[in-house]
Amino acid sequence: MPRRRRHHRAALALSLACATSFVGGCTATTSASAGASGAASSGLQPASGAPTNEPNVGGTAGPGATGDTSVAAGGPSRAAAPTPQALASGMTPVPGAVTCTITRDLAAGEVPVRPDLLWPELTRKTFGATETRSRHQPGCGTTRPADPDCTVSFPFTVQVQQDVVLAFGLDRLVTGAGRATPARGAAGRAPERIVGYSMFVFPTGTSGTSGEAASAWVRSAVERCSGGRSGRLGGVDGLVGSLASPDASPGRARTLFLVRGDRALWVVLDGGSWSPPVDRQAVGAAVTALLAR
Repeated sequence: MPRRRRHHRAALALSLACATSFVGGCTATTSASAGASGAASSGLQPASGAPTNEPNVGGTAGPGATGDTSVAAGGPSRAAAPTPQALASGMTPVPGAVTCTITRDLAAGEVPVRPDLLWPELTRKTFGATETRSRHQPGCGTTRPADPDCTVSFPFTVQVQQDVVLAFGLDRLVTGAGRATPARGAAGRAPERIVGYSMFVFPTGTSGTSGEAASAWVRSAVERCSGGRSGRLGGVDGLVGSLASPDASPGRARTLFLVRGDRALWVVLDGGSWSPPVDRQAVGAAVTALLAR
């Protein structure tokens, strides 16, 4: 699969996740099984909780991931931060040992969108999500691009999850996706229903400063790359747009971007078998769960 195609797929199926992305999907983690482009296997879980080898739609870590992963100043690393004992002893920590972010796969009970709970009548259902947190360490900053790249998925930058957290000054980033397959009808197998999502959480107190600038950058990128305009999707107000779908070509995935307090949310509805009531179920569940995290 071409590199840019991988980026696009990672965000759309609910950036899709997982992201995300940023959804529909998001960028990938730096776990042992995740690629720097956000195109690793997703590790989406079926209702039973056992991992599957579904294609990545939200930047979640793939099968074989070990849980928490970290990125250190200067690049990806599993090195731990210097211990208090080491600091007290007068040892000088090397820059590469300062852990900047921590990424983990969310447990089944923590995943914001659970298709097995939303649509228990549907057949095969998978889901998964990751969370990347900043440790707010000195020397861990990086820069976001001057302009968005509309050839990749949300947040329209080729940066991986850990770099997105640092470049946008986030406290944490959540990306994920849920997939469900409607029962086979007379006309054959119905299209898979996909919900992707990403959430930026800015540190408390950043409103009006760096957080506002970062949020404005993302909003401008959404307007430019997805054609986002004020509207309503699934009964929720925000910037409504669309992107070419990697799962229902030549169809379009519908997108929603909104800001609530210190959080910016991106939701993608892709695939088929959608209706206004189902839209409301999916968008409502994603927005409610993400705002509650």
